[in-house]
Amino acid sequence: MVSKCIFYENEAEYGGAFFSYENAEPVVSNCLFYNNHAYYGGAVALYEYCNGVFINNTIADNSANYGGAFYFYYLSNPEIINSILWDNEATIGDQVYSSTSAVSHPGFYYCDIEGGQAGFGGSQINGDYLFNVEDNPLFSGDEVNPCSLLNNSSPCWNAGTPDTSALFIAYNQYLPETCLCDSTRIADGCIDIGAYEYPLILGINKHILSSGKVFSTYPNPFHENLTISFELENAALVYIEIYNVVGESVDVVSNTNMKAGKHTLNRSIPSLPEGIYFCRMQVGGEVFTQKIVKQ
Repeated sequence: MVSKCIFYENEAEYGGAFFSYENAEPVVSNCLFYNNHAYYGGAVALYEYCNGVFINNTIADNSANYGGAFYFYYLSNPEIINSILWDNEATIGDQVYSSTSAVSHPGFYYCDIEGGQAGFGGSQINGDYLFNVEDNPLFSGDEVNPCSLLNNSSPCWNAGTPDTSALFIAYNQYLPETCLCDSTRIADGCIDIGAYEYPLILGINKHILSSGKVFSTYPNPFHENLTISFELENAALVYIEIYNVVGESVDVVSNTNMKAGKHTLNRSIPSLPEGIYFCRMQVGGEVFTQKIVKQ
């Protein structure tokens, strides 16, 4: 099983990032494939009798001669679930190519696929094609979490397998508890399509501001008093908020314009129950998050 991995800027003849061969049944979950290239299958190639499960992956900006995202050869019948196939390019089959030699029967369920089946090339794919969308996923452009969802206006938000569906019941065992950026994998009651779960407030992202100044919280774990320390290169509006593990705001620490220089904020939160929380600071267009523990 391959889970919570990022594959980028790889190149091969078959499967720029991932190649499965002869009777293999890989399980690939919660992974990001981008900027990979191959002659067959820019991101993934399955060759001869390969089945398996690809669930909650994001496959974007890959390229190939045949199948920008996926290439299927000779009776390869995997199931692709809750995945984004977007901005992939190929000479034939921008998103998917299936060889005309012994037709493959992959199934696509609850995916966001650019162009839909019009983005498929080669022989007709006779597997299921159910509950999929063909809308721009609205990637955030975040360099720390590439191809994450911009906001809850994304057609991928809460659009994955419902928890009552047979697919969810059968394959939920393959999903980690957190997404690629360590956000809770199922937020707002339903899983998102792709490798990231919106919002990203639960992710432990970079802790250094663009100016190179450190954002830190201490002590960690803390009991009642939490100290937040950071340094601003320029004057800015500083918004700091604390969230619980289900994404609910429990305390606003700062929503204030601050001068350039070092800052230390002391916060007393005696009524906060013990547990895991996340401290999120937004300065201009930058967002930084750290996990904190209340004891």
